[in-house]
Order: sequence, then structure tokens, then C-alpha cells
Amino acid sequence: MKKTLAFMAISLSATSSMAQPVSGTALLQGITQVRTALKASAGASAACETPQSNTCEFNGYCGKMAEKASEFYLYRDAEGRTVPNVQMIGALSMAEFCAKNPFPQAVVQDPFVFADQFLSEERAGGKEQLKKNRALLKQSEKRVVKIFDDMKTRVIRMLESRRTSANAAAIDNMIGRIRTVTYKPADTDGAYGDLAMQGCTGPNGYYSPDDHAITVCPQSLNMPEASLFSLMAHEIGHAFDPCTMTMGRNKDGLVTPDWMEGRRTTGKETFAPVFMEQNPFKSVVSCLQKPDSLNVQIPSAKQLISDVDKFEQDLKNEMGEMEDLQGEGEEAPARDATMARFEDERQKIKDNYDKFKYCSSLTKSGHIAEAFSDWIAAEAIAEKIKEIPESSKKKEFAFASQSHFYGTSCPNVLQASLNKVSSATKGSCPELQEFMKSQASAADHGSKDIYGVDTHPMTDQRIDRIYYGKPEVREALGCKGGNHGQACK
Repeated sequence: MKKTLAFMAISLSATSSMAQPVSGTALLQGITQVRTALKASAGASAACETPQSNTCEFNGYCGKMAEKASEFYLYRDAEGRTVPNVQMIGALSMAEFCAKNPFPQAVVQDPFVFADQFLSEERAGGKEQLKKNRALLKQSEKRVVKIFDDMKTRVIRMLESRRTSANAAAIDNMIGRIRTVTYKPADTDGAYGDLAMQGCTGPNGYYSPDDHAITVCPQSLNMPEASLFSLMAHEIGHAFDPCTMTMGRNKDGLVTPDWMEGRRTTGKETFAPVFMEQNPFKSVVSCLQKPDSLNVQIPSAKQLISDVDKFEQDLKNEMGEMEDLQGEGEEAPARDATMARFEDERQKIKDNYDKFKYCSSLTKSGHIAEAFSDWIAAEAIAEKIKEIPESSKKKEFAFASQSHFYGTSCPNVLQASLNKVSSATKGSCPELQEFMKSQASAADHGSKDIYGVDTHPMTDQRIDRIYYGKPEVREALGCKGGNHGQACK
């Protein structure tokens, strides 16, 4: 997938560089053409059939999704719950940006896609419509709470099934943490910028260790039940992932060590830390690091220290060049203080690596926590599927459990969406080309947060090796083989 997407980015750029300049009128006509087609497709009321792929692979299903890449919704389940075509909507937004935002009204009045329609009377289309949207939001939150409660029950049941006399204390610790996780709706009382600051710029959900709560963004609330179940099962996995369990928890949040950035809490621990030697999922964490599973790479202490050494040497070289130009002057004390911090960083790694190597604040990689949470979600999904009597509903649940990824991360859908918008606008939007390049780069190198932390493993690997690694999921989908790895147990 990586090389193909990068090649397509180059191809589109080369094509656009030969395109003739397009007048403002032609650009607006192209955008209007795409908007009209999307609006028409969004009005379709019939339920979509669950896609069928010959192999249990993310890219196989992405190929099927690409057939609907020109539509506003990629998927609609039997209940009418939808998966929006986020990549097409994003490509269209880029084109509208090129045209100086000439379309103030959203292409479709769907507040679950354009969340500002929950917040703004103008964007909703009037006072009465805003009131209806807000009522719909409350109704949807009630639905998601029911799914949340069901998900918690099943994850707890899975933990109880793994209890032995040797691990009972640790299992009970984990169950206690899960029982106390709450559902916290996103704050929708402010402006859209406030919602975005919470992490809700699109379909998303997150676990907050400070609040010990899971939030689902408004843009995800109308997705199929299975998608919400999977999303929240993944997030609850972070309440007891390999990093979180190395810290105690009290009524105010995690009890973090002094060297770790974040909110400090004091007071009696409600739940004690559980380090890897006593962790009931030690074998799972080890399995996820094997090449025939997800092949999660955890940097060694030696590698981390080497990175600090390199950064220090690069800075010394830069400072030396400055001193050659300006003389040592008054910068020497600041330089010495900076070098002392490098030594502190090396000592922090040496002192804490064995206990906290699963924490991104030490290793700058969150892959093992994400892989573990994927595994927890896959276990819960498999148990849920077993209890669904009808094969068609089993299949729908199995597919829809990953449908949020198909809406946001399919390279085939991205390519088809960009081709459609680029063709309609005669390749006249340079921002659209840059958007494609950035998406290709993310596909090649994975995602990092603002602190340089590798946040998630590659999407296709996560789904192929974890979710489609479950026999129950493959059987429900009716697909054979695929790139699924060793099923960790």
C-alpha cells in the first residue's frame, strides 16, 4: 500500500503540472458539479449491502469501498446508520478553499458530519433546526451509552474468563479500573474551535486518563453500533494497557512518577500499579512484538540513549559554530545547563526503562499500547459475534466494526476522491495536490503527534493482523485467507 499511494501522488502532481490555468468560473462549476452529485447520493435511503471481499484484508475491502468513493456516504447499515466519506469531503473542502470558500452552506445538512450544525444557528439553517439538531444529539448520546455499557460488560467478562489463582489480584485490579470508567459526552456548548480542541475535528473517540472517561466525538455518533462498540472497546483498553498499568490510580487520576510529564496526583491509591512481570497479559504483549503478529518495535534503552547522544552532539556542533562567529560571551552558563539536561535524560532512561518501556513518554512510541487496545477490542468483538444468531447480521457486525477506518483511511477511496475532485476542477487546486502528498506521507511513515511520538501502527497492519486475525471475524465475513498474523492469546 505504501509504495502504491506514493506513486499515485507523484502521478497526480505530474498531471496537474501540465494542466492549463482554469478560470474562477470554471473552478466554481467543477466544485458545484461535485457538490450536486454528493448531495444527491446522500439522499438515497436504501440500506447498503455489506461489502464482500475474497480475502480478509483491509486493502481488499478498501477496493470495494472505492466503488462508492464518489458518494457522500460509503456505507449505510440496515438501521440506516452511516459511515461518511471523510476523504471525499476533505478533498472537496480543499477545492472550496482554493475558490476562496464560496459555499458557506455545507454540501449536506448532516450534523453528524458537519458538527458545527450542532453548535451554530447559522450553520444549522435556523433556530428551529438547531433545536432539532441538539435534540438529536442528546438522543444519540443515550444510544451510545447503551453500547458503552454493553461493551464494558463484555470486556469484564473476557477478563474474568482469564482469572486464575495466580493472577486473581491483577485481574481484579483491571476489572476495578474498567468498572470505574465512565462515558463523558463531548462538550458541545461552545464554538466549533472548542470542539476541535477536544480532538473532535472528525470521526474520533478517546480515553482520558485524567477523567478516567471515554468520549465519542459527535461526528461518530451516527455510525453503526458495531463501529461504536469497537471504537469504545479499543479506548477502554487504554484504561489497563501495558503503560497505564505501571501507574497506580486514585480518585484524582493516575499516580505518575516524578519524571513523567502530565498532571500530578497525590493521595491513597485506589488501584496499585501492576508491572509486566505480574501482568496477566504478559504473553499477549510479547506476542504482539513478534514478526508474525504486529511486529511492534519497542526501542531499546541503548537506542534511546544513542538518540540522546546524537541530539546532544548535533547541538554542540551548532553551538560551536555560533561561538566561532560570536565568541563565547554570556552563553556558556546556558550551554552548560542545556548539556546537564541531556545527562538527566540519559539517567532517566537508565533508571526507568525496565519498568516503563511500554510508555510513549519514555520511548516516544505508543505502538504497543495501541496494539494492545486493538487486541482487547478484537476479543470483545469476537465474543459479541458469537451471540448474534443470524449469519447476515454477524457479517454486518464484523464489517461495520472497522467501518470507521474504511471511512477515513482507505488509500483507494482517497485516490478515487482526489481524482474525482481534481478532474472536476481541471487540476487547478495546488492545495489539493499538497493534501494528497501529505496523506501519502502519512501512509508511508505512520502518524506522529505534536511531540514527535509515533502514535499508531499502520492501519492496514492493525486490521489485518489483529481484527482479521480473529477466526470469529473471518468466519462471519465469509472471506478466506488474507494477511492475518499469529492470533495472540
